[in-house]
Amino acid sequence: MQNAAKNKSRSPAGPMALRVLLLLVVALCLGQTRVWGFGVTPQPASGVFESVTPSSTGENYDGWQYDASDSLLAAISGARTNAGLVQDVATRANAWGNRGGLTSGARAGTLKHSYADRLLNRYQRRFGDRGLSTEVPYLNGVAGQRGAGSIRLDVVEGPLNNPAAIFDYKFGTARFPQSRIDQIRRVGQFGDDVPITGVRPQ
Repeated sequence: MQNAAKNKSRSPAGPMALRVLLLLVVALCLGQTRVWGFGVTPQPASGVFESVTPSSTGENYDGWQYDASDSLLAAISGARTNAGLVQDVATRANAWGNRGGLTSGARAGTLKHSYADRLLNRYQRRFGDRGLSTEVPYLNGVAGQRGAGSIRLDVVEGPLNNPAAIFDYKFGTARFPQSRIDQIRRVGQFGDDVPITGVRPQ
């Protein structure tokens, strides 16, 4: 009698084990983004665009899109001059913004500048340093100085204390008047032999 009671109490073990096994099979066969409690981050294919998040970039770009693959960098790897490279970066930053609806306004210009900065720096890490520094502040002729009256240059070619050229991105309807060029020369204390070029996307 006691043996029968014991056998009866053990009988559910078989079906329970079968259910656990079936659950494991289903979990392994279905396409999941979590495996054994750990998140799996899907990797984008070449040319696939994914959203920027604060966790992915360390900054807040309001969820706009960026090219998560190296295909864009490979596409501009044939630029033969620094001026040509900066021009291509401006064109691609503008196209990126337009795809996300950033066609005009101060915010659009700011985000396109940020994208161009990241793209140019990533290009140089991937294909080699071209001597192009980005987002460089100047005050009283000293690079890296910030404060009242300082300026920030989009791209500086060559040594920061004796640059070969300066490039200033211009997106949308932003102008590049002579007064801005004069301000850059005055604050940065650059000679007339240093070309200062406004770069518009093509």
